Amino acid sequence: MEEIKILVVEDEAITAMDIQKRLQKLGYLVPIITDSGEEAISCVKASHPDVILMDVVLKGEIDGTKAAEKIAKIYHVPIIFITAYKDDDTFNRAKLSSPYGYITKPFDTRDLRVAIELALLKHRAEVKLSAAEQRYRSVMEYATCGIFIIDQAGIISDLNQQTEKIFGCHRSQIIGRDFKSFVHPSERDYADVQIEKLLIEKIIGPNKGRIQQPSGEVRDVEFTAVYVENEDEKFIFSILNDKTESNRLYAQTLLADKLATVGTLAAGIIHEINNPMTWVLANLGYFKDKINSLQPVDPSQTKLLPNLKESIEETIQGAEKVRDIVRDLKGFARADQKGVVTVDVHELLRSAMSMASSQCKNRTKIETNFAADIPLLVLSNGKLQQVFLNLIVNAAQAMDKNNIQKNVIRLTTKFLKNKIQIDISDTGNGIPAEVLSKIFEPFFTTKPIGEGTGLGLSICYEIIHSLGGEIYVDSILDKGTTFSIYLPLQLKATSYADFVAPVAPVAPVAPVSESLARKKILVVDDQANLLIVIKRILENYYDITVSDGRSALELLIKRGKDFDGIISDLNMPDVSGIDLYRYVSKNYAGLEKRMIFITGGSYTPMMSEFIRSIKNPCLEKPFTPEQLQQAINKIFTKYNERQLS
Repeated sequence: MEEIKILVVEDEAITAMDIQKRLQKLGYLVPIITDSGEEAISCVKASHPDVILMDVVLKGEIDGTKAAEKIAKIYHVPIIFITAYKDDDTFNRAKLSSPYGYITKPFDTRDLRVAIELALLKHRAEVKLSAAEQRYRSVMEYATCGIFIIDQAGIISDLNQQTEKIFGCHRSQIIGRDFKSFVHPSERDYADVQIEKLLIEKIIGPNKGRIQQPSGEVRDVEFTAVYVENEDEKFIFSILNDKTESNRLYAQTLLADKLATVGTLAAGIIHEINNPMTWVLANLGYFKDKINSLQPVDPSQTKLLPNLKESIEETIQGAEKVRDIVRDLKGFARADQKGVVTVDVHELLRSAMSMASSQCKNRTKIETNFAADIPLLVLSNGKLQQVFLNLIVNAAQAMDKNNIQKNVIRLTTKFLKNKIQIDISDTGNGIPAEVLSKIFEPFFTTKPIGEGTGLGLSICYEIIHSLGGEIYVDSILDKGTTFSIYLPLQLKATSYADFVAPVAPVAPVAPVSESLARKKILVVDDQANLLIVIKRILENYYDITVSDGRSALELLIKRGKDFDGIISDLNMPDVSGIDLYRYVSKNYAGLEKRMIFITGGSYTPMMSEFIRSIKNPCLEKPFTPEQLQQAINKIFTKYNERQLS
């Protein structure tokens, strides 16, 4: 049994000795007995007892209640009061020091033991709770991410220092406020949707958002939240990661690499522009001189017309050459667009070849072997072009200038089962094995100072992975290097024409009244190619607006009343079709009945339950134009809209 040390504070000597004997028989240690409050305080400091038995009435200037208050402020030792007084005044005075027990004389030994054991049990629980609270506070305060706790109404009850930094003010200005007061005004309805989603699904994120500080500064954040529900309380535990600086750094790094690449190519580009501009200026001068020397009354001057025509043709050719070069440069150098477009991989490769021609023509030749069945992709045009250009320039710089005849860069494309492979190979010096594992690391470079920043390949790696692809390298010393890029197909069609070719209109069951206005339909999906297809099918009959999930929510927030119907994918990241349905039901009653859902056929339990709970049409991909038209016909017919087949 653990030895428990007890300090007895009693002013009656006989009673004190009796208590000491009882405690010793129970197995407790009682090394010290004292009879005054002042001495009790000194004894606690010297002996560190586990429990104090304290009489209320003591010798000296302070009684037991005063001594207990002072001990409680300095030492965390459980105190049990023992007293012969049973009046309310004595009890109320004793309560002020928050004792662990209160025993009135006379008492038996069993009562004494129960009081001591309960006091020890309560004290140990408090120690554990205090340690747990300290761990919780340490985690909160030393976490590198923002952590805050809100109730179901969004009121903040606790937060850490990092959240103070993100919100831009002291915790005293944050606690008790609605967290949405710190959300950027344009995203507060989006925050409502996420809270509603959280209460149902119990967890959300990681999602992107923006925090607006009281100063007006806006911070980019990534947030995750968990809804905690137990018998005692319900709250939302939220984590924020400030992405402002990392986003800014990435943008700066991307720009720095573009500038470094453009700087490397600048001399060659100027040369390429100056050549055709020379033709333009010379021919324009020739044209000007001859025109000025012509005499309209002299028929012999007409002999100059063929030369003038030839001069004009040369001028046009020079201008077209300038146009092509500037167009390629503009496509690379412009600020990266956030949206995606349908792009031809071969056109991007040809454009990159054209831009890199000044680096290649005195070093190597370029050969191409493009597959004939490569489909178009839906992605960011400028990013992929930058990857191709970086790899071609790197390949050219890896060539030995003294071995031009054997230097070759080969660009190869292949159409695999569910992806496209692009190989950029060279017959250069190769990359040593000890270097090969580091080439995608930021700022790692083997180029001389002034020729490279060490950012090119790391950015290539980041861009390809951001597109859902992979990039690998294989190299043999003195034989060459091959970079292989694999891009996933985002289109089921094998060519652009397969999904944008004119679709035969679906004939109406009955003539449509000219007095009926064109209905406005919002089409929502995270696949850009599918949005193109649906718009193509429906734009002869309806005014179509296409959008992804989150952008659709923003459209509904701004002008939800403008739409007569909605076609939405069920399963989308961040804001799903179910989220849109909830928002529409709450804010535009009736419009939710004119929603059509589409899905790839992969149902979660929540999605299955949602579909069972509504009466809206739900189409599985791939669906035909007729099936889509029938679904629209159903929602508009049922709610007295218009009938179309």
